Amino acid sequence: MTDAVVAVRELVEQSTRIRLLADVPVGISLSGGLDSSIIAAVASRLSEKPVVGVSFTLGNSDQETMAVRDLANHLGPNRISVVTVSVPDKSEMQYALEDAIASQGAPMLTLSSVAQYLVYRKAREIGLKVLLSGQGADEAFMGYRKYQVAKAREELANGSFRALLSTVFWLIRTLAADSPSLGVYKSTVNKYYRRKSLFPQLQLPNSSTRSDVLKSTSTLQREDTSKMGLSTLLRSEDRSSMAHGVEARCPFLDHRVIELGVKLQTDFKIRTGYGKWILRSAFELDLPSNITWARWKRGFDPGTAKWLEHGAGRCLRDIVGARVEEIASVLRIPPKLLSSLDFSDIKLNHSSEHMSLVLALAWIGITVEPQRTN
Repeated sequence: MTDAVVAVRELVEQSTRIRLLADVPVGISLSGGLDSSIIAAVASRLSEKPVVGVSFTLGNSDQETMAVRDLANHLGPNRISVVTVSVPDKSEMQYALEDAIASQGAPMLTLSSVAQYLVYRKAREIGLKVLLSGQGADEAFMGYRKYQVAKAREELANGSFRALLSTVFWLIRTLAADSPSLGVYKSTVNKYYRRKSLFPQLQLPNSSTRSDVLKSTSTLQREDTSKMGLSTLLRSEDRSSMAHGVEARCPFLDHRVIELGVKLQTDFKIRTGYGKWILRSAFELDLPSNITWARWKRGFDPGTAKWLEHGAGRCLRDIVGARVEEIASVLRIPPKLLSSLDFSDIKLNHSSEHMSLVLALAWIGITVEPQRTN
């Protein structure tokens, strides 16, 4: 165990050191979570002057904002300074949405992509040309909740009932600590596993039942690192960064780090209800304990309610409403069907499918030239 912890620490440090090499200013995309906090701690120790972290905030009471503040206090002003960017106000909202949506080159699913876009815009404004991020740690070291569910299923299938009871006990405890996000988890589960579309009038294909929980932890990890999961996140980050001429670098995606993470036994990565257990152990002395051993994980919620308070719903409805004819032509449906859809703030706040669809429709309206729809 000690050898594995040392190996993880050394590889992450080496990878971060390499990605700090530049003849332009380098900063950190800082979320307050474990992964970007580790990169910030390592980079700030290796740098000759304080590193700059750029962080998206939903307000002073936001959990991740408080975590960023704790990290900055822990490292001290001689090692890091933090610049924040927040939800655009009502006068800026439409421009921010249109610019971010247009930058992606494909429909986005949540407003988190807009938040990421704003982080890179702020980086450019303050003169940073490179941002390091924590992307890839969840895939390399099994940080997602689904890995713990898959581990429990494996133990049940193998008849390892003592291990199963331990896994279930710690998973329940973790979910209890994460109770403020349970509504988000429920919405996400409903979206992934619902067979019928909520929008039959658009003749969208029914979704297939997801089978992630039937896959082994190793299969899930291989698919996340080599197929849909990670590649989707990286494409979005690359679009957001390149829109502002800022380079995104991801130390956890060094091939040596990924290869080690995949090779490690599951028990090194999932233990006592924690994903990324070995990563936490490797850097626990570098970070505040409330970051290292936090059980909460807001992986899905971009703070939709706050965006809607600032007019995001109205702006998205305006974007779609102004281009109904063009969007309907692309989808080959009557415009009246499109106009009949309910994208009220209530729907957008409580249904991730409604938010995903209105963002996709807005992308069609913004990016497709009218003459191409004839």
